[in-house]
Amino acid sequence: MSDITVNFTYKVPNGKNNPNVEDFTIETWTYTGPEKLWVFVDKETLKLEPMGYLTEETDGKTYNPLPTHLKVEVNAGKNPLVATIVAQPLSYELLATVRTASVVLPDGNTVLEDVNPPPQDVYKYDGITYAPGADSWSYKWVDEEVTWDDIKLLRDTLLTASDNRVKFDTPDSIKQPWIDYRQALRDMPTVWADYEAWQVRVPIPPNPAPASLPVDS
Repeated sequence: MSDITVNFTYKVPNGKNNPNVEDFTIETWTYTGPEKLWVFVDKETLKLEPMGYLTEETDGKTYNPLPTHLKVEVNAGKNPLVATIVAQPLSYELLATVRTASVVLPDGNTVLEDVNPPPQDVYKYDGITYAPGADSWSYKWVDEEVTWDDIKLLRDTLLTASDNRVKFDTPDSIKQPWIDYRQALRDMPTVWADYEAWQVRVPIPPNPAPASLPVDS
């Protein structure tokens, strides 16, 4: 069977790790892949199993699943989002289609954020659930439940990790950028006071940074 190409829309949360499922933007993506594929769902939880997919060429139509699994046929023309997440690898060509936008942060720094991140990066694979009666799917966004306690712990870890950068015998030309960086870490609770923890961006250390020093993702 030849591949098909389907343009479709999907929801993208407004902000990385945004837990608010009602705060989203509609974006577009293009699926190219098999028109029909068969996936497997756990009978008890009805969650999509991370065991790949079958096509007509790989005997998906006749394959007998395990007793604990449901085999579900996915028509990519009708359910391109499921087909994309399951069957569309993220190639360099696809990633090149992702648009970015400059965002000015409260601390004055500017970062690039993906406007239309790939659906594979937006939806949790293990959060995709099948409803047999309706033959429909539900989804959960990829999220990391970040709290202010997490932010403060990371801040303290970064301060400790950079202690050796401001020793008394370090030349001022090298030391001053690290002093400024460490002050920016201390200022995080004030600078980001009006924001949720998931919105906080950690200050970027001066270059060169220690190999073991975590930086803003």
